[in-house]
Amino acid sequence: MLFLSIHIPKTAGSSMLAALRARYGDGLALYYGATDQRTHPAIRCPQDEITERHITALEDDGIQVVHGHMRPKFLLEAVPDPARYWIWLREPIAHALSFYHFSEGRQPTGRTFFKFLDEPTNQNTQTPFVRGLDLTQTGFVGITEHFFTMLPMLGLQPVGGGRLNVTPNKPMADRRTRLYAAKRLQKDFALYSEAMEIALQRRAAFIAKASAQRTGEVSVSGEEVAP
Repeated sequence: MLFLSIHIPKTAGSSMLAALRARYGDGLALYYGATDQRTHPAIRCPQDEITERHITALEDDGIQVVHGHMRPKFLLEAVPDPARYWIWLREPIAHALSFYHFSEGRQPTGRTFFKFLDEPTNQNTQTPFVRGLDLTQTGFVGITEHFFTMLPMLGLQPVGGGRLNVTPNKPMADRRTRLYAAKRLQKDFALYSEAMEIALQRRAAFIAKASAQRTGEVSVSGEEVAP
């Protein structure tokens, strides 16, 4: 069964990619648009043209996971099961600030963060990547701020000593900036709140199950189980 790892920009997607490569190797394919050379040849087409036939071709080629800038609303006809989607979300103000500094670093405009947020295209940029998905039924929902503790829920381990592709030296936003940003990121905040609740509940269940399994293994081995 093939899974789709949705990479929302600036949500630890590069770190996720490194972990996926380490685990799946040649069983990992990428999608970054029809003309991007990183995209697997079998799916070098617009997202809304990807069909079940494309997915079957990937599976026949031994692909287990596709990772990249994909939007479920275009893929649900080809892969209708929400349990086959994985996604990470990030605290909206931190996400917007990261994207702002990344954008200004690549192509400086001199605009302030406030001006950046006034542009509709920079508001609620995480929400479109989830549109069409019911998060409660989604196979994996992760929170970037908990990346290292949630990654093992996918059977993955982090590569290197920290997150990759992190924009350095970002100043912390003050209260005024946060209030200004919050008004322009309301949809992303609602999404993040839902995702956080789901992710924390699942992580607690994952930890409890792992603890129970370890306790069972110790008990079966005949060793004394600590109270």
